[in-house]
Amino acid sequence: LGLRPDTEELAFGPGSRLVIGTDGLVEQPGPGGEMRTYEDFIDDCGQTPAASATELGDDLLASLDAHADGTAAADDQTLLVLAPARAGLGVPGPTTGAVTATLELDSDLAAVRELSPWLIDLLVRGGAAGHQGALELALHEISVNVVRHAYDGGPGAIRVDGSVDPGEIRLLVTDQGRAFAPSTAPEPEPAPGVPQVHGRGLAIVRQLVDDLVYTRENGTNSWLLLTRR
Repeated sequence: LGLRPDTEELAFGPGSRLVIGTDGLVEQPGPGGEMRTYEDFIDDCGQTPAASATELGDDLLASLDAHADGTAAADDQTLLVLAPARAGLGVPGPTTGAVTATLELDSDLAAVRELSPWLIDLLVRGGAAGHQGALELALHEISVNVVRHAYDGGPGAIRVDGSVDPGEIRLLVTDQGRAFAPSTAPEPEPAPGVPQVHGRGLAIVRQLVDDLVYTRENGTNSWLLLTRR
């Protein structure tokens, strides 16, 4: 995400699984306030090494839900599991017309999980699966901002409309929460030597998409994420 300058290259061959998650997957209290540990999460990742990426993701979220046992999420929870494509599997090519989809969510950090499978299905049907990583992170950041800032963590509704055509991918996030003017939001200035882990959501999104446009009309906030193909 550009937060640290150091990089490392790792081999990612057949049978490998790359698991990426936010700290909310670990910092989840149980009914008695007990917290999971990173060791718990790592152990869960190794329980089903032969599972597909989808199966492993489902197992990890099931383990998280079992620990929470109905306790509300303390932070956003985003999980991405990647696996190399099997030989001969094939990926759909670009479509000749637009592919569209709509998703309606409650304003809740746990409900944001529904974005990933919805977006993957839209991109695969539109022959744009290669854009998944960047758009998944961008869409997650905008949706979490809506939950935390537009609705202040309270109840509300979020709608996401997506379209994929041969020229571009459009994701429109709308809500009826508090207005926000991104042009007046200051860029965070991290202290020297201290990693910046909060307050960079919009800056990250602007790096992940070609255009990010915010508008407000008749009490509705609209965030348009546009990526050209």
